[in-house]
Amino acid sequence: MKVLKLIPKILVSPFILAVGIVYVLGNVFAAVSSIITNLVGTVFIFGAVCGWITHAQEGLVWQAAITGLVILFLPLIVKGLLELVLHLSGPLMKIMAW
Repeated sequence: MKVLKLIPKILVSPFILAVGIVYVLGNVFAAVSSIITNLVGTVFIFGAVCGWITHAQEGLVWQAAITGLVILFLPLIVKGLLELVLHLSGPLMKIMAW
């Protein structure tokens, strides 16, 4: 019986290791890149405000504002996707605990 329980654990362990590596590296990259994306997003928002003050074309102002907001929220989107990957690996962890 112990051999039957050992086989799924051996088959699942590389997948758990891969998910763990992807999660850790993804969090490191998201944390490092969030500094850069926050600076770039702020520049776009600042450009949108300057364009609004100087009465630039309305389409360009909105384009800069939306681009800045998307860039500002990119690290949060990546973190959410990483949490989703970790959540979906739950059944693999249950196999290991079996």
